[in-house]
Amino acid sequence: MMCFSRLFYTVLLSVLLIGCSSRTDYLPANDPLSAGREFMEACKNGDFGKASFYMVQDNENIQLLKKINDQYLGLNESKKKQLNQSSILILDVSYLSQSETIINYKYSYDGYARKIKVIVQPKGNWLADFKYAGNGNL
Repeated sequence: MMCFSRLFYTVLLSVLLIGCSSRTDYLPANDPLSAGREFMEACKNGDFGKASFYMVQDNENIQLLKKINDQYLGLNESKKKQLNQSSILILDVSYLSQSETIINYKYSYDGYARKIKVIVQPKGNWLADFKYAGNGNL
């Protein structure tokens, strides 16, 4: 019984370390364009754990990212591959203030214009505030 407990805790610790280390492999973004690029790139590649790391963590953002994740999962493999291989085309960057930037962009895959707001956090890192993508006041 003692060996089973020790094995169980060893496996549990390994899983936790692997899970935690993958999230901390991402470097915080020090400027709005880096944060936006990391977020956009992660979304187009289906890496929604990474996209979440570069996104403001509130309920609305989390729900929007889940929706995008579900849409991505609904694509067939050919469309996923096309999206993954597409380029990010920056259409416009608007610096609203020293702490807020709007990035208008599209993926070459579908040509659909999108926008995100990127905001600086108290620690100086930048995160995408994805919920503003659908806000008509931008």
